[in-house]
Amino acid sequence: MKDYLNSGKIQLKNYLFFEKINSKNRTIKNQKTTFNKLFFWFFIFLIFVISFVVVRWTPAKYGFNLFFENIKNFFNPIVKSEYIKDSNLFAISFYLLFQTINYSLLGLFIGGGLAFLTSYLFAFQFKNKWIYSITKTFFTILRILPEIIFIYYFSNSFSKKMSVVMIFALFNWVWLHEYFTQMFENTNYTFYFHLLKNSSTKFKSFQIEILPQIKIKILNLLLYTFESNIRWSVIISKLGFLGIGTLLNSPTINISYFRELLIPLFVLVFFLVIVEFSFNLIKKYIYEAKITINENKYFKHKIYKRLFNWLIFIFLVSFIIFNIVYLKDIKFYPSNSTEYFKDFLNPSFREINNNWGKNTFYILELLLLIFTCNFLVFIFTYISLFLLNKKMNNEYYSAFIRIANVIFRNVPIIILFLFISPIFKNPQVAFIIGFAIHSTFIINKNMDEYINYDGYKKNIELLHSYGISKWKIYRTYLRPKINSNFITFFTFEIEKNTRNFINYGIFASSTIGLKTTITNGREYIDIVPYLWISIAIIFIIYISGHFIRKKINKN
Repeated sequence: MKDYLNSGKIQLKNYLFFEKINSKNRTIKNQKTTFNKLFFWFFIFLIFVISFVVVRWTPAKYGFNLFFENIKNFFNPIVKSEYIKDSNLFAISFYLLFQTINYSLLGLFIGGGLAFLTSYLFAFQFKNKWIYSITKTFFTILRILPEIIFIYYFSNSFSKKMSVVMIFALFNWVWLHEYFTQMFENTNYTFYFHLLKNSSTKFKSFQIEILPQIKIKILNLLLYTFESNIRWSVIISKLGFLGIGTLLNSPTINISYFRELLIPLFVLVFFLVIVEFSFNLIKKYIYEAKITINENKYFKHKIYKRLFNWLIFIFLVSFIIFNIVYLKDIKFYPSNSTEYFKDFLNPSFREINNNWGKNTFYILELLLLIFTCNFLVFIFTYISLFLLNKKMNNEYYSAFIRIANVIFRNVPIIILFLFISPIFKNPQVAFIIGFAIHSTFIINKNMDEYINYDGYKKNIELLHSYGISKWKIYRTYLRPKINSNFITFFTFEIEKNTRNFINYGIFASSTIGLKTTITNGREYIDIVPYLWISIAIIFIIYISGHFIRKKINKN
């Protein structure tokens, strides 16, 4: 008997949750039975249970008492610091914030400028596939290296002020290059080539046609990177660099300093919220404003825009001059730099070979930490994105969620850890929850424009008029619409959280992370093998996420 189902005319293709029947010019997609779904989620749940046991989610005996005591001390602040003797906390917070802003902004200026230049040259100016491939490989290598490697290198090779600027400059260059390259590759070049045919130069054509398409995206990326730099300064401060993180890290030394935490945290979050609010106003009324066909209004707006651009230019020139003076005592230690690379490229795996069983467990533990954290991110965002939708919820309630999202997104992760850690015996659990909460707020920000896309409103209202519940509309209609965008941002957060479990090793976020930390008993040569293990894990996560995003974009 002929098998018509899998003949040349009709083909059946099996996938995890659905099957496709192809017949000449037509494809029918059928959902499979729920067995596969149940098996998949049972498998996920099983891993979560294993993680729950291995990571030890055991509550501390008096953990909640200490938690509420810390909350009480936090909301009972003192103005005169005991950590930095005889200092007014407001005055010292603003001074240290200024220091943090200075090297964060300088690092962004250098790294962002380099990123724009390299992405323009290698993704836009040149079409040679070999140059593009070499550049892509170079930046991929830089991306898979844990940030802690560069922090140790620059802190050992340069004077303190220069090293912290170089750290931020490199981070910003590597990450912004990737985003700028994608931005250039997804831009419409139709009119650009038309201008080139009419004897316009490449730069002039770029300025007229390409730059207006991408300038808002560039501004958004620069703002996000600046905020990230400020939050990253908390870790940098823990390694000996002066900044606002010096005060925010004080409770890790002594829990009595919780009374000194509210003021510097308020100063930091208030500054970041004001920056974001001001940025949105500038973007809305200067760069995105749609002027009606009125000659007087048009020229007024053009004058305001030009004036604002000149103010930005004057600020940047002043900022550069100030930092030439600020970084006048630049020192480079070539012998330290050479020794660093020599040790990094010649690791001794003797400690790992002698304790193979333990180190295998540490790797398994890290993978379970990453899985559990991102599983919580998925659950949290599944609920929070429903709450963010304006049509599904009360307008005021939705606005409250947005305000809370802005505030908590700007709270450094270490603050979440300080409050959660007393509840559990294992500090890793506090980082799982802290990273998950922070990633949820980041995804909420990135997904806001998709979840509230105007094109969905009428369909949501129509479905709701048929008596379908809001949750069912979200689950069966809205969620599938935004799923590809969500997966893209979710894979980025998986990669970021993988790095976080390594970079926050100084706070015992993971055993592998702790092994990559220089302490009194461990020198740089001792941590190098664990840095290579970290690189291998990040590489696997990065490649997996890259292929998932590539497949989504292709589809």
